[in-house]
Order: sequence, then C-alpha cells, then structure tokens
Amino acid sequence: MRIERQSTKNMSALFLPGIVLVASAAVFLPGSASGALQLADTGTGRPVTVSGVYSAVHGDSRDARYADQTMYFLESSAQTYRLKTAGELPVRSGAAVTVDGTLSGNTIDVAQARNFRTTAPATAPSIAAAGTKSVLVINVVWRGSTLAASAAQEQRFMFGGDSRSLASYYADVSYGQMTWIGTKTPAYTITDPAGCNLATLANRAEAAAAAGGRNPSSYEAVMINAPKLYCGADGYGEIGGRHTWIENGLWNLDSGYARYLPAHEIGHSFGLHHSHGLECGTVTVSPSCLADPASNNSEYGNAWDVMGSNWPGDGAGGVAWFSAKQEMLLGWLSGSRVRTVSTSDTYSVVPLERSGTTRPQVLVVNTPAHTYYIEYRQPIGQDAFMSAYPASTDRVHISVSASFGTDTGPFALDFMPQSNTVADGFDWNDAPLPMGRSFTDPEKTFTISPVSQNGKSATVDVSFTEPTRWDQSAAAFDGWKVSSDTTGTYRASNVEGNTVRFSFSGTSVRWLTRQGPAQGKASVTIDGANKGVVDTYDSTNTSAAVSFNGLASSSHSIVIKVLGKKNADSSNSRVAVGGFASAANTTHANSAKLRYDAWTGVAASAASGGTYRSSAAAGSTANFAFTGTGVDWLTAKGPGWGKAKVSIDGIDMGTVDLYSPSNRYQAPIAYRGLSARSHTIKVTVLGARNRSATASKVSVDAFVVH
Repeated sequence: MRIERQSTKNMSALFLPGIVLVASAAVFLPGSASGALQLADTGTGRPVTVSGVYSAVHGDSRDARYADQTMYFLESSAQTYRLKTAGELPVRSGAAVTVDGTLSGNTIDVAQARNFRTTAPATAPSIAAAGTKSVLVINVVWRGSTLAASAAQEQRFMFGGDSRSLASYYADVSYGQMTWIGTKTPAYTITDPAGCNLATLANRAEAAAAAGGRNPSSYEAVMINAPKLYCGADGYGEIGGRHTWIENGLWNLDSGYARYLPAHEIGHSFGLHHSHGLECGTVTVSPSCLADPASNNSEYGNAWDVMGSNWPGDGAGGVAWFSAKQEMLLGWLSGSRVRTVSTSDTYSVVPLERSGTTRPQVLVVNTPAHTYYIEYRQPIGQDAFMSAYPASTDRVHISVSASFGTDTGPFALDFMPQSNTVADGFDWNDAPLPMGRSFTDPEKTFTISPVSQNGKSATVDVSFTEPTRWDQSAAAFDGWKVSSDTTGTYRASNVEGNTVRFSFSGTSVRWLTRQGPAQGKASVTIDGANKGVVDTYDSTNTSAAVSFNGLASSSHSIVIKVLGKKNADSSNSRVAVGGFASAANTTHANSAKLRYDAWTGVAASAASGGTYRSSAAAGSTANFAFTGTGVDWLTAKGPGWGKAKVSIDGIDMGTVDLYSPSNRYQAPIAYRGLSARSHTIKVTVLGARNRSATASKVSVDAFVVH
C-alpha cells in the first residue's frame, strides 16, 4: 500500500569591499579536483551564537567520476565557518542569519532548524535579464604567467558581430530582449593569489582596474580573466551576483566549451541554478526517484541546455539555448508562447528557438506536486549544431520541477535510460521522448504521446486522468458519524470494531482518509486478506489517500476496521473515511488516440473536454484502442440523437439508442468484465433513429478506461 498526500561550486560566502559574494557554482574539467576552503581552527566543543551570511555551496564536477558535494557555510565578520546540519536549511544563499550551535574546530554543529533563524532574507539577483547590460572584463596576470587572449580576440569573443560572440548569443537566446556591451582592460599585473581564493583575486583585479582608470562599480557585471584560478574549475559564477571568473579564456570562438563557460557563469549571475537530469537507473522516472531528487540528481544532466552539460555542443563549436523553464525564469518566454495544459486534447508546439512567434513554444502541465515542461527543439540559430544530433530534434524534450531546497533548476527526463554508458554524461544526449511513445507521470495525472513533427512544429496528445470521484454512498458503514471540514464531508469513528465495507471491480483501490494530530489506527483487509495497519496520525491536519495496487482483475471488497488504538503522539484514536475510488483514465474526443471518418468537431461547454465529435452519416466509425478491464463511452442523449452499433474486439455489443426527451451530455455507456489486456472499441453510426427522435446523429464525447 502507498499513502500519498492530497495537495490543493565550490566556495563560501566571501566579503569584498562594498560587495558580498554568495553561493558560487563552478564548472569542473574532467580530471580536476576542487579547491578547499581555508578555515581557521578556533577551538573545540564550546557553545556559540554566530551571525553572518549563509551560503549553500555546490561543488559539482562535469565529470561524473567526481561526487557532487553540498556544503553549508556561514561568513561572519571574523571568519568562515562550516555548518553541520541534518540537511539543507530552508533559506536561500545570501540571507543574513544567526545560528546557535556547538563549535568544534571550524565547524558549528547546528543540530536542528530551530537553532537557525533568518535576520534578513536573500535579495533578488543583482542583474536583471532585460535590456542592454554592461560588463567590465578585467584581465590580470602575475609574474611568470600570460593570457592566451589578445585584445582583438577578446573583443571579438565578447562583443563582436560574429554570431558566436557572447553578446550575440544572449541577444539570440533572449529573443532580442537583452544583450551585453562593455569594456575590456589591458592585462594588469597583480600579485599571484597562489591558491584558491577568488575573493582575493577579485579584490586585486578590481583595485588594478580602478588604478587604471576603470570604475568596476559603474558596470552591472564584472568578469575576471586570470591565468589560473587554483580551484579546480575553469569558471565560477555567483548565483544572483555580479562576479564571474574565467581561467585563461575569452578568445577561442571555434570552441564550444570556451564559449559555454562565460555564457553558463553569467546564467548563474542571473540567479539560475543548473539544469539537472533525474537519474532513475534503468527507468525514466519512478515515484520514489522523483520524491528524492537530491539523491537522484545528475547535476548537469540536461545535454541541451547551457545551464546543463552542453556536452554535444562542446565538440561541435556550439552553445545550447536555455531550456524552456530557464527561459521562463529569466522572463524571456511568457504570454501566449507559454501554454498551460489542463484538459485532454491534441496540442501543437513550435521550436523553442523561433523568434517573433506568438504560438506556444512550451506546454506546461501541472500535477498536484510537480510541474512538467514540454518543448520542441530545432537546429536554428545558436542551436544549429543540433542538426548532427537527430535525437534532439525529432522528439520532444520533457523536464520536471522537483523540490530540491532552494535550487530552481529543472530536471530533464531520460526516455532512453542507460542507452550510452561508455562515457560519463553521454547517456543524456538521446534523452527526449520519441514520436509514437507515451509517458505517464508517476502521479498518474496525465499521459503525453508525441504524434508527429515536421521541423516547423510538433504535435502531442495530452490525456488527463479523470478527476477522482470519491464514493461514500456505495460504502456500508456501521456506527460512523458524519463530519466535515474545509476539504469536504467524511465519516469518522473512534469506536473499536466499527467497520466500513466497499465493493469494487478493478486492479486497485484508494481509500481517502484524514491525517492529523487526533487521528488513530485502522486495519485493512481486501477479500479477507490482511493488508496491514494504517496509522493516520500526522502532526498537521491534511487529506491523504491510501492506495492498494496489484489486485486481480475481478470484483473485490475492502474493509476498514477501527482499532481503537493510536500513535503515542496522537490525542485520539479516530479514523476517517472520505470515500473510495478506483482509477479511471479519460481520453477526450479530440485526442489523436481516437480514429474517425466523416465526423465533425463541435464545441460544447457541457462536454467533458469542451468539445465532442458528431456524425449522422451511416457507416461512419469511431475507434479507440485501450488497455483495461472496462470502458465507458461518454456520449450525448436527447431529442436529436440517433442509434449506433458498438463492438469490442470485433464482438457485437449491441445497438445503443441515444434518444431522450431532454438533452444530456457526458452520458456513460458502460462495458465491464473485459479481460485485462488491450482492446479496441468501435462505434458505428447506423443512420437510424427512434421514431420520437428528430435526427439520427451520434456523438463521441470521450472514453473512460477502467
């Protein structure tokens, strides 16, 4: 059984004169090792209260041979401390906080969240991703070192008219909504930092620039190009800050990786986190995998996003577009170009790279716990290199938002898991969902099926599971009292031995209950077989559904029995029943899964999906293939409706007369007791009618699979 809630890189915070640097993220080269923070040893085992700026530090290698790290730091006015916590604290990097804990060496043990309090929240990213932004590129060297970039090369790389320059890249991927201008300095000679200390490097670089007549504070961003960063990565960027650091780059426009570094780090300056991949082993996604994204995170998993790995672009001289969710976070993708899908239908989406369109470029599907983003990519503009990778352009890309602390990065889903395990990261190159395949989310909320694509648009079918109808009326209660709260009416009892019985057909059943501080325990049996004890205690009041799956495809009876027992923390042994349900999937009339001939689409607000198909032509058919043990044909009845013949798998199921004195939509014609396998139902228009009817037309509103 399963209980589900029902829902309505490597640096600490550093201080520079006049600025605060927080939560930097880094890109590591294969074979590199991350630099370590130098923390002072200040004694052991004494209680302390320390205030400062909190920073969550991600040390993530682009080579999967190096384990991802998440570390937490507190930068006080005196020094940097490491925080030992039970998990990520509920605050964004850059927040001013005060912690109570035990100091051992350079580590403060903050055992519980109540020992941690925010005194000032983190501010928004310091650079808005709109308009023309200015960046000061400060070049520095020290004794015995040089930079590869000449002045002319760096100018072309950063601000030139070449479509591969940083300014051109951002103008393209923002659909013309922002770009970069700026100044590059000569190579100033500074003292070698001789270790991983980006704060010292930034201080010395900005002091040299000021001495050379440049005022760093007059620019919206500062990029420091140095011979070596000593931290194991080629680039760093503050999440939501002004500063980026590049190791001996900014010259080679032919290298996808060289172009990727500054584009990626500036993405961090805009407040973006990485575009991850959800790594679920041999499957695309599972409930347990999605419920724990921190443990199943491929940090740079999205191969087709500049905030991901960009592995294919590295070798092809390209830098990928931002994925749809990142474009939305930046404010570049909005309005009619973002379509939120909430009804079953067939939808079209045009390439993400297309400028000047008002048509949808991303489909957004919300479930009770997650949001999914469906996009279509083509080798256009900055994504031209994708022409060599058809798996990225003849499919649809799907990513999901998953709870991951303060990290807002989307998780790409891999629909070809473990197809390429020869090289780290390459398994994500063919991740998108192919045409003709289907994906159902782990919450069983929707199914998406890509139907076709032609380079100009992709067509996908989205089918939503019918909203659960919780049934109390068919359940037999003994001694339960009617109660209600903000979530609706339910039955409750704390009398030991009270039972409720619900009979149903199908392979699964769900029991809607209430969890809370005054809830107790119940035993569950199905067909007399013990299914265990359910403890409905929780520290907060909420609705919950208890699922029982894997039953035989037949009739069953579930019995809930009040035990008169409770959790030690509960104040009562009460058990609640809000109803029972077995899952059903609805496919609406406009779905590409239905096959018609000579039927007409009609808009009707009373239809289940807002439209239905109609035909009066004798011999016209509607066919629907499904897998299940039953199916309902939802149709319309009324004075103007005629007769149809129904068959399932070629077996005649009889004639249906749709005449009724009054109009009725979503009228179910039910067929049950089928074997648990694939079937096809066919509705054939007879061109005949009841003598009282005024017409012989027939409608298809939807099919509901059981």
